Amino acid sequence: MRRALATHWYAWAMTAPVVVVTAAIVGWPLVRGVWLSLTNADESNVERRIGVNTLPATYEFVGLDNYTAILRDSDFWDRLGWTVLWTASCVAVTFSLGLGLAVLLNRAFRGRALYRTALVLPWAIPAFVSVFA
Repeated sequence: MRRALATHWYAWAMTAPVVVVTAAIVGWPLVRGVWLSLTNADESNVERRIGVNTLPATYEFVGLDNYTAILRDSDFWDRLGWTVLWTASCVAVTFSLGLGLAVLLNRAFRGRALYRTALVLPWAIPAFVSVFA
């Protein structure tokens, strides 16, 4: 590790700030969300500012009570089922459509060049334009 650090110190120096900022941007909301999920916080008891006045938070730690309440609720399981069904359907339709279009790219038919151009153009234009920006 020490030799790799000595050899590639510049790469570590360039990537370290990005890693730290990304960890802060992702990590802080994640940790705060997990903490708030273990309390009885709602819109009426969180800390808020009104003008120059600050109203303190009054929520309390409740542990895993929120999770047990959700898992015991039948509405949660119904909505979870619909969410899984919707997600699976969207993935299946998108995958099938993409695979079908990809298979057509290699088939010989009249207008194939136009089809390839129409399919690849939205992907190629941003890279082409960014060269001139």
